[in-house]
Amino acid sequence: AEGILQTLLEIGKTTVDEPTNYAARSNLVWSATMALNGLIGSGVPHDWSVHMLGHELTALFGIDHAQSLAVVLPSMWRVRREPKREK
Repeated sequence: AEGILQTLLEIGKTTVDEPTNYAARSNLVWSATMALNGLIGSGVPHDWSVHMLGHELTALFGIDHAQSLAVVLPSMWRVRREPKREK
């Protein structure tokens, strides 16, 4: 998971500034595939509650999914910080 985030930090600006840069785009797509296919979470507990709430907000209010996550995530962190500290 850390490697995926490091890759995204490395290529993020390039993918926006150079939309036809095949190398940057292919790394973006590969990172997204690895993040979503479940391999990085094998053997560890998952909590998709923020993601599911985000889907509901997106459907109800027609806002971008990333925006809905940004709205919910800070409060979820505050509420879940102590119960998830050990993880």
